[in-house]
Amino acid sequence: MSAFEKLSARQRKAIELRLTNPAVTLTDIAAAVGVNERTCRRWLKQPEFRATIEATSREALADAVARLRALSLRAVVTLSKALDGQADAVQVRAVQVVLGHLMQLELRDAIELNRVRELVSAMQATLARHATPDVCDRIFSEWQRLQV
Repeated sequence: MSAFEKLSARQRKAIELRLTNPAVTLTDIAAAVGVNERTCRRWLKQPEFRATIEATSREALADAVARLRALSLRAVVTLSKALDGQADAVQVRAVQVVLGHLMQLELRDAIELNRVRELVSAMQATLARHATPDVCDRIFSEWQRLQV
């Protein structure tokens, strides 16, 4: 059973509302799931609930990216047809939206990956200056364990 499935039905609904409408307020969510706003605030203080929100959000984003990537091939084919005069303006605009969103997501991922690389380099440099070999070995072993 996933962490999401372990939550109460109200907690799951609260997360779904937040993910499907980022502009929704905590007051709106509380009313929609039938709890007091303080209850929602209490949920947000629970590490398991927050971790589930983050994991569910990551999964939703990964699904959206996968769908955009799947659409990108169709988008390129439509652009090719447009060059031959076989696609209308609505189709071309849809292609622009799909490819624009995909490019934004890819750029965001590249920026995040670069940031992680910089952090790892900084950590390696710090370890090289201050840590003993046995500490470095323990950190490396832990890092490998977390990669599974």
